[in-house]
Amino acid sequence: MVKQQASKQIEKGVDFFSKTHLRMGLFIFVLVPTFLAAFYYLLVASDIYISETKFSVNVEGQNSQASIGQTLIPTMGPALNIQEAMVVKEFLRSRGVLDALEGNIDLKTIYSSKKADPLSSISRSADKEDFLEYFREIVDVQLDDVSGITTLRVRAFAPDDALLVASSMVDQAEEFVNKMSRRVQEDAISFSHRELENSEKQVIASNDKLTEFRNKNKNFDPTLTAEGVLKIIGSLESELASTEAEIAEMKNYMHPGSPQILSLEAKARSLRQQIGSQTGRLASEEGAPLAQIAQEYEALSTQKDFAIKRYELSLSSLEAAQVDARKKSKYLLRIVEPTKPESAEEPKRFKEILTVFFTCLIAYSIFGLIVAAIKDHVRP
Repeated sequence: MVKQQASKQIEKGVDFFSKTHLRMGLFIFVLVPTFLAAFYYLLVASDIYISETKFSVNVEGQNSQASIGQTLIPTMGPALNIQEAMVVKEFLRSRGVLDALEGNIDLKTIYSSKKADPLSSISRSADKEDFLEYFREIVDVQLDDVSGITTLRVRAFAPDDALLVASSMVDQAEEFVNKMSRRVQEDAISFSHRELENSEKQVIASNDKLTEFRNKNKNFDPTLTAEGVLKIIGSLESELASTEAEIAEMKNYMHPGSPQILSLEAKARSLRQQIGSQTGRLASEEGAPLAQIAQEYEALSTQKDFAIKRYELSLSSLEAAQVDARKKSKYLLRIVEPTKPESAEEPKRFKEILTVFFTCLIAYSIFGLIVAAIKDHVRP
């Protein structure tokens, strides 16, 4: 009994799709939406103008490498720049570029224009999040993974506005790439800069220590002083040996108390005294042994020479880092400048109307088939 009542209720629901109701449903669910779409697209929808520009993000140091690699893998060169291009693509859809644009042009005035219909425009009172979502709908950024070329399409309700927004966005993208390039270069040479500064400080410190040492010991170069003393001692010892040899020879045929021998012996004593005096200079110079002073001076001089060599190496490293950083510099290459549209590209009015019509018709037909299948299933 319950099953029979349920079947009757289902049959009553299915009867809606009789010939009369079928025509009414076709009118309500297909023709009315199509009429509303035609009314909007033909009478209400605003003309939308699109400015298009194309650019690529290149890395200067990769050009030669890419030309070699392309002999084996043709797509290697452009692929090297895809990462940078993807970063720029995300930037063009970010809150940052929107804020930068609003600092230069009045976007809300452009996109809340009286020329725009209510469905295409945005309210001036819209908050940042809503406006960012709207901005991402009117701006289309496409990246070709093969060529590395980015295509930017900007929509507006007037040709001049589309051109203005597109040009401003390319300018912001170029400034962003330049900042990114400068940051990479600064990071690449910052370490070499620090090393050069440390090396320069060491050179100055070692030179100060050497100057302080010279002032303290009142000796510009203890090494040269010690070498001079040794030469004097050597000369005196050589003269002393010659004098003693002459005395020994004269004693063979002359009396030891003869004036000639006494004179030579006096000369020998004088030479010994001078040798002792010069030897004393080596042993002590202003309270410190000259040899020790010379050794300390040698150590300080060696430290200075090492600091200078390290400074020279750091300077060479910085120059190499600067050259390498310039090779890795990024720049935005404008392939096609932003164009000023001459005619509206959107909306494609008849295409949109037909899309609505066929979409509703297909959906209604599928629903009708489902209901017919249910009717056949429950029919006794």
